[in-house]
Amino acid sequence: MVSITERQVQLEQLFVEWKNRLPKEVNFVEDGLVDEDAWELVSPRVMVLLKEANSNESWKYQDFIRNGQYLLESTTWPTLIRWVYGLLHGYPAYTEVEENWTRVREQSVDFFKGVYFANVKKIPGGPKANDYRVLEFATKHADLLVRQIEIVGPTLVLCCGNVVYDSVRSSLQQQHEKFVDGSTDGGLRFSSWNRMSCRVVKYHHPLAHYPRGMSYTFLMSEFRKLI
Repeated sequence: MVSITERQVQLEQLFVEWKNRLPKEVNFVEDGLVDEDAWELVSPRVMVLLKEANSNESWKYQDFIRNGQYLLESTTWPTLIRWVYGLLHGYPAYTEVEENWTRVREQSVDFFKGVYFANVKKIPGGPKANDYRVLEFATKHADLLVRQIEIVGPTLVLCCGNVVYDSVRSSLQQQHEKFVDGSTDGGLRFSSWNRMSCRVVKYHHPLAHYPRGMSYTFLMSEFRKLI
């Protein structure tokens, strides 16, 4: 088992290598552990994987989370707060989350410490991600994406968007990693990466046009079957 210090050192080395592969003029969006101790203690260990950052600057994802900057963003993150809260707190009913939304939102600064947020594409994008560019980046950096997940060691990787799931699955194939595709009886698709005892889950992006309650309830119902 990788120690906390080893994991952090390996991630830092990984990002140095990643930056060195890119043109010097390209901004790099680094992601990392928000709180190493919290990550070790939480169960399940959830890695939330998104497409790219809507930014034109270099910054660190873990600082964005640690400093609560996501609370200022009114689109993607309210849905992610609900999803993550449910996954880490026993899959409560959607109505319960909504009735306690103010408290849940405030607590997210603490429980987000036990989640690993990352982007497939490590360089900034625009307000609307170009799926082709995301997959292209993943294809070029498949070895590093697989190594990042391996270092982090999540129980579950929640892929937010079809292209995110396709990027991870394709990267595993490129690196000759063995995995088995499956689905829950409710239709939630996933890939089991046996060597890492990790399940990579395909789900829609938080901004997809689904009723919030329906999206939350289905995810909670099917996710509990994967633990």
